[in-house]
Amino acid sequence: MQTSGSRTVSNLDRLTVYGPKELKRTVHDPAIYTSPTSVAREYLRLLARLDSRAVRAERAQSKLEQELSASRAAENQATEELGHVSRLADIFFELSQILGGVVDHWLKERGTKEPGQEPESTKVMLDVLLKQLEAQEFANSGEKSGDDSESGTEAAAQRS
Repeated sequence: MQTSGSRTVSNLDRLTVYGPKELKRTVHDPAIYTSPTSVAREYLRLLARLDSRAVRAERAQSKLEQELSASRAAENQATEELGHVSRLADIFFELSQILGGVVDHWLKERGTKEPGQEPESTKVMLDVLLKQLEAQEFANSGEKSGDDSESGTEAAAQRS
């Protein structure tokens, strides 16, 4: 007799089983004996569970890969747009520098009445420009409301 845990196993508890093609197996306890078909069914159930989990994992991975691809595409587009905006900012900065130089030159040129005179103050020049712009705006608003542009220009000249 052999002692296994709290249970005693005798030689009578051993059973020799012959299966397909005369395979010889010894089962130690006939009370827990399971047939080869039930073992196969259990293995098949286990494989089916594992297979369904693998399919779900593949689907989840595929979905995550698609999301990653979309995120990378969006990142590339945003980077490209940022590059365009940066180039535009550089162009506008250069343009403002050039226009600043042109305006300075124009103010010096327009501010000198005769070749020997000093230029007028910038404030006076800006006042003249402001009055001209107001006259143009008044003329434009007069054209929209049906007045003729000459009366708008005359009214702006009278205000100044």
